[in-house]
Amino acid sequence: MDFSRRSKRGGFRVVVVVGFVFFSLAAHTVAFHPFLLQPRRHFDSLSCHKNQRFEDRTIRRSSRLCCVKADSNLDYESSHCPKVFLGRRETILTSVATASTALPLLLSGLLTAPTAAVADESDSSGSQSSAADVLKTLGTIPTFVLVQGDTGVPFMIFNGENGATGYFFLSYNIAEQALRDAREKDKQNGAANIWNAAQIRVVPLSIAMQLALSTKQRTAVNEEKGVKDIKLNTYGDIVVSEEGNIDAKRLDTERNNNPSKWSSTKGRVPLFYVDDMKLANGKQPWYFNIADLKAEYKKQTLLETGAENATLPNDKIKVVEMMNLFRSASRKNDWTTLQNVMIMPVKESKQVAVKIIKEMTPGSSPYNFDKVFLVSSSK
Repeated sequence: MDFSRRSKRGGFRVVVVVGFVFFSLAAHTVAFHPFLLQPRRHFDSLSCHKNQRFEDRTIRRSSRLCCVKADSNLDYESSHCPKVFLGRRETILTSVATASTALPLLLSGLLTAPTAAVADESDSSGSQSSAADVLKTLGTIPTFVLVQGDTGVPFMIFNGENGATGYFFLSYNIAEQALRDAREKDKQNGAANIWNAAQIRVVPLSIAMQLALSTKQRTAVNEEKGVKDIKLNTYGDIVVSEEGNIDAKRLDTERNNNPSKWSSTKGRVPLFYVDDMKLANGKQPWYFNIADLKAEYKKQTLLETGAENATLPNDKIKVVEMMNLFRSASRKNDWTTLQNVMIMPVKESKQVAVKIIKEMTPGSSPYNFDKVFLVSSSK
């Protein structure tokens, strides 16, 4: 369902019963073992015997998805554990780290506005293309997520047997609208106190991307019987900004190129670029909206030719879908194309993200990877 339309109809509705008592979860430090960019369908294609279960195990400094006896805490031999973790354990994005330390470390990158010079310096080693290198470049791009107060437990939409889905908004305004709609529509459902305590937190795109391309098991913190403490698979969707969505539709409409594919704002994120535009390090800048692309084009043209009013014709602008690119790179284990790209953050989003991070309550959890508060979408 189109998220923007769902927001207008009322955003989220909490899965509650009459007389629901708000459950306040203390800040919880948990170990996070992310399956780095593992496509969801790969998990579906793997299978274990009836008396076995999948489990993330660390074997020879790599994280592997193993078939483990249901009543055993012992690893099988590594041959029974197909490797699904790309990159080395020592890297910041693939290390086994606690949620209370890894996320703040990545969030700290948002406090300094990225520049082309910084990007050039950090990625000029000429090392072989890898998932970790690509993800590192996403660490300064903020996404916004709705969480349960200071606990950092994310709200996710319950999909029944299919688990639950959480949303990472590239636009603060859309995240704020979703929260505002939820608070307004749920006043009569006994859930207003839950949404009143809800907050908008910042999660770097480097983390959001991993959660969007993987399955993460979490435990529900809802209080009602039959829901509390259930374990279920959770997924992530990245929600594009309104500007980016409109720009992509307009371009594809002009080109008779199926603009309807951008009708859903969930999980389809357009990126805009020009073939001959490069940064100082030779990387190609990609933008979440056309306005930012045109601003950079005008800036570069002024420096190169002295022309002050250069305009970028729409027919030179190309658009690609971000999630498909990352899924393809992960599936093929070929990151060459993305290694030559620099996805640029939206200036306004970074400013809001910095403000949110600075105003966080000391000691509060930025984002909880292990818990989930289940809600349902309003009809």
